[in-house]
Amino acid sequence: MRIPFILLVGSVIGAITAFTLNQPDLALVLVFAAIAALILALRGISARDFFRGAFSRPRRAARPRPVKPPVRRRKPVVIDGSNVIHWRRNLPELLPLQRVIARAKAAHYTPLVIFDANIGYKISDHYMSEAELAPLLGLEPDQIQVVDRGAPADPEILRHATRLGAPVITNDRYRDWLDQFARHKRGIKLIRGHYKGQRLVLDL
Repeated sequence: MRIPFILLVGSVIGAITAFTLNQPDLALVLVFAAIAALILALRGISARDFFRGAFSRPRRAARPRPVKPPVRRRKPVVIDGSNVIHWRRNLPELLPLQRVIARAKAAHYTPLVIFDANIGYKISDHYMSEAELAPLLGLEPDQIQVVDRGAPADPEILRHATRLGAPVITNDRYRDWLDQFARHKRGIKLIRGHYKGQRLVLDL
């Protein structure tokens, strides 16, 4: 605050002196300086800030940092592959299963598909392993399990669902197994689906 008053007083004295010495040009400059000093004093702006703002380059506005969308964590879901392959025409085919997997991925689920040991003979003419099924389903081999020959897939499906806390996509009710695996849980959620014409209807 002191600097504007000093400039004001000095400019006024200088202007009076210039008029006295018959130097009107200098007096006019000093009058404008006095006016500027008066404005600075009234606004409480220091001369340093004034001259810095007058002669420095305007600062560029800071660019806003791009906001990254929150990453949605994928949830596990177990798919009863041997059940889903019969959904469309009640005949075994991979198309309904492929569409269910695509729908699950779109809903931010990580699928784990469990098959009976005879899946290869249902959709082809030979035994098929996880590595052979994986590219057909767009999954990694560790996202597929073909149970051993002679072993039912149902308890494996429910075991994985219980371990992962995951729902199961199936139209099977697992009446022979559900009570055993839900003993220490409130229950395993079963997600049902079907085809309406050529459209997949899935309660996901």
